[in-house]
Amino acid sequence: MKSYGPIMSAVLIFLFSLAGQAQSNLKKANRAFESLDYPSAVLAFESMIKAGAVLDLTSKHRLAYSYKMTQQNGKAASLYTELSNQVGVDPEVYFEYGDLLRSETDFVQAKIYFEKYKIKSPVIAEYFIQACDYAIVELGRPNNCKLSNMPTNTDQPDQAPVSYRGGVIMGSGITGDLTAKTPGGTELKTAPQIVANPNTFPSRLEDVLTDEAMGKGSASFSEDGSVVAFTRTGGKSLAGVWRSKSGMNIHFSHISKAGSWSEPVAFPFARDEYVNAFPSLSKDGNTLYFASNQPGGFGGFDLYTSKKTGENTWTVPENMGSIINTPGNELSPYTNQNDLFFSSDWHLGFGGFDVFKTTQNGVSWTDIANLGACVNSTKDEFNFLIDQNGDAYFTSNRQGGKGAEDIYKTAKIVLRNQQNLKPLKDSEIGIKSGLDVDVKAPQMNMNSAMMDDVYEDPAVYNRPELQSEKVYFIQIAAMSQFNDQIAARFEKYTRYGDVFMVQADNAVKIRIGVFPNLNAALSQLRILKSNGIRDAFVIGDILDESRVKVLYKGSTDFLSTPAESTENTDGQYKIRVAEFQAPDWFDSSKINDLGRIEHWTKSGKTIIILGDFNNETEAQSVLSKLTERGYKDAYICSEKDGKLYRVNK
Repeated sequence: MKSYGPIMSAVLIFLFSLAGQAQSNLKKANRAFESLDYPSAVLAFESMIKAGAVLDLTSKHRLAYSYKMTQQNGKAASLYTELSNQVGVDPEVYFEYGDLLRSETDFVQAKIYFEKYKIKSPVIAEYFIQACDYAIVELGRPNNCKLSNMPTNTDQPDQAPVSYRGGVIMGSGITGDLTAKTPGGTELKTAPQIVANPNTFPSRLEDVLTDEAMGKGSASFSEDGSVVAFTRTGGKSLAGVWRSKSGMNIHFSHISKAGSWSEPVAFPFARDEYVNAFPSLSKDGNTLYFASNQPGGFGGFDLYTSKKTGENTWTVPENMGSIINTPGNELSPYTNQNDLFFSSDWHLGFGGFDVFKTTQNGVSWTDIANLGACVNSTKDEFNFLIDQNGDAYFTSNRQGGKGAEDIYKTAKIVLRNQQNLKPLKDSEIGIKSGLDVDVKAPQMNMNSAMMDDVYEDPAVYNRPELQSEKVYFIQIAAMSQFNDQIAARFEKYTRYGDVFMVQADNAVKIRIGVFPNLNAALSQLRILKSNGIRDAFVIGDILDESRVKVLYKGSTDFLSTPAESTENTDGQYKIRVAEFQAPDWFDSSKINDLGRIEHWTKSGKTIIILGDFNNETEAQSVLSKLTERGYKDAYICSEKDGKLYRVNK
């Protein structure tokens, strides 16, 4: 009888080797995916498929997401369609597929998948649905702008536009070839002609822009060209930077009149565990704006500012606050006079990163405005700047370009429905309710830890007709038994706002509010959690008097925003007492005999205001008492149109 033992052994060895190879590829794929190396993850997962392996739901999901992150949208859509029809799939599939469809301008289909995502997060899903509706309306409007793909673009990722001595420098991020549009017209000059001495360190401008920095607009010059700030990123793309966790920092070089560059000096607030990138210098080179994912921000990447105090010394970076920063990502700041332009994947936009504008009003900022279809698309727009003629330049990875990321030019931008602001006054110190801005649609790399704390009350869940009436609360407790003694325990929370009792079917819920938008609620939630109230969360609801009742009015000692009044407070005097990171850092008992205490906001911080006083003499008397009690920096202000102006120095 013929023996099949050797054959069976060979087959088993072959099968075991295949299984071992598949397991090795799976480990390699998962390791790449978890390291955010999506191209390598795609290769590893595809190797498994070619070897005959059948991917489980998790691996298919990871491959679909990796396709999405590497702009292989056709493959991603095919796999997401398959996944979305399978039982037991992660709800994040619906969110990711909706986001992919949104980026392809298929807003109607995107809304279907965002609707499905409501089983995981109704609040986020509803915002994305609203974002699709916004995009349908805005992208459908006629516009008269002229958008040009720059002739300097190549089939490679192109170097971001950089403002330099009134001109705009552009070039390829691969070749390092740079050209510049001079202020006098369309004449193009090469980089060595711009930087007069190419034999010093760094040898030429492109050495910084291409070899030292990422090729995506991380260089910024002072107006006279004497200082440059840039980020060393190892050639990472825009996506590579904002998805990075650490390892990048800003550097500075001085440039002599002859064109020689000094040895780069690192921004002193670098840490291995986070990223500082996208620097933008003020005209005089003494103020730095940049993006960072350092701890303590509102989301993924936030915008920060720092001021130069001496040779290679800078102030501690200050977060630019919740009007600008969100639970998503804000990148590539650029200032032009009093305007700040930046890219965000959270504020209400068309998809991906859109460019937004806000105007500085004293030390506060106006509401955020989307630059519209003359700049933004459903893809990413970033590295926005304006030349002296009012023409704008920016980088985009939109469809129809010559390469992966091209530079575009658009004629002078006029924003719809924007107010003409009067000249700003240096004496202005704040604006009421700095958190009172519309919450915008989030994108992929949001602060998931914060968004996990956002829910929707059953009374409004899945009811689109009530969304326009929805406000936000912070829920701190729920109980089946409730009486006056229990209620008294919650009076201490009036420092954070009004305390509400919400009657549910079998429970009484205790909530703090009311917050008009999600950003305001999340900002206050951060304060509560930092003060030990770990189980609090944000919940959307409507003010239904039949079940939502005020238990305690907010304490005048701790109001996030000055209480509204029907009286005209214009011209009344107040005293700016102090500024703190959080209101609980201030002991109100030291001054509560002198007047009403109000909390205003500035750049994410709390300003302690004392008022109101009928005339300056009365205010001066109280100011003298404050000075005696140790508040040496206090000063008198006058309120007008919800803003404060300093009246004496």
